[in-house]
Amino acid sequence: MDETALAVLVFNPQSENPFEWALGSGTSDLDACGPSTSFQKLLVAGRCDRGGLMVSRESIERFRRERGFAAYLETSACTGAGCRELREAIVHSIP
Repeated sequence: MDETALAVLVFNPQSENPFEWALGSGTSDLDACGPSTSFQKLLVAGRCDRGGLMVSRESIERFRRERGFAAYLETSACTGAGCRELREAIVHSIP
């Protein structure tokens, strides 16, 4: 991951505890890159058309800040919700 410009971590917000499994494993892999990495990270909830979040937005925001994610976005490939915003965030995050 030496030349990585951006990491996009997509998780299923309908999981009972996304922090424990999906986000815990994904962020551990990113953290393993070490403190010298300089890429941006985006936290993305996918499939938001399938129902509400199983955790509070406050919990997600706290997780985002603590783990150094530049932004949190909610998306649905099925309805297109949030996809334009995700694309813009990706474009603006890559130097």
